[in-house]
Amino acid sequence: MARALPLYHMNEGADLSGTVMSSEGIDEAEVLRRLRETFDPPIAYPDPQSPAMLPDEGAPALDRSDFFSFAVPLPEDVARHERNRLTAVAKLAKKREREERMEDRRKAAKKI
Repeated sequence: MARALPLYHMNEGADLSGTVMSSEGIDEAEVLRRLRETFDPPIAYPDPQSPAMLPDEGAPALDRSDFFSFAVPLPEDVARHERNRLTAVAKLAKKREREERMEDRRKAAKKI
């Protein structure tokens, strides 16, 4: 039985038992077919049949109806939101109080 031996195994001292060398050459059509497979590009770039892009006519329509749909917030999200809101209100109250004190000091310094 004949067996195929890869080219990289065909070196000095390789076991050639069972291999058969063909006495006839490869057909010219087979050579051309192999060359075409090797060197011809499979597809042209850019693809002439590529789909149209927006806003061109014939472009695929995209359904974005659920893109901005928000899920109902979880209870822990509501609690975190309320906690953050209260913290922000307290910081704002402290800032306003500090600004009022600074304004009072400026007015007192102008009087003197």
